[in-house]
Amino acid sequence: ASATRYLVLDTNVVLHQIDLLERPTLCDVIITQTVLDEVRHNKISVHKRLRALITDEKRRFHVFSNEFHRDTFVQRQPGESPNDHSDRAIRRAAEWYQVQLGDAVEVLLLTNDVDNKKKAIASGLKAQS
Repeated sequence: ASATRYLVLDTNVVLHQIDLLERPTLCDVIITQTVLDEVRHNKISVHKRLRALITDEKRRFHVFSNEFHRDTFVQRQPGESPNDHSDRAIRRAAEWYQVQLGDAVEVLLLTNDVDNKKKAIASGLKAQS
């Protein structure tokens, strides 16, 4: 079955809602390299659980190496906090997917960060908390 929607997750969603992500009905998820690295550095137990989801082919959790892709790499700006840089990198990856997939598939950014959600919507992305 082909996806009609892809979820792009921010780091806080993974760190704080891993139990929800492990529900078998949740599929078609994009995990950016940014998120994977931040989760690994913040909480190794959650990283292991996320890796298990990624290796389960039925779940269709896909890793996107956004930090190594010329169209999605974002340089950290002077004075930009690591968190703001990561949020911007995740939004850029979601924007890229939205352009690549066009109208065929909805791309939805899930974030626990109100400011990140506001910036995503302002840039034309669909975003929910």
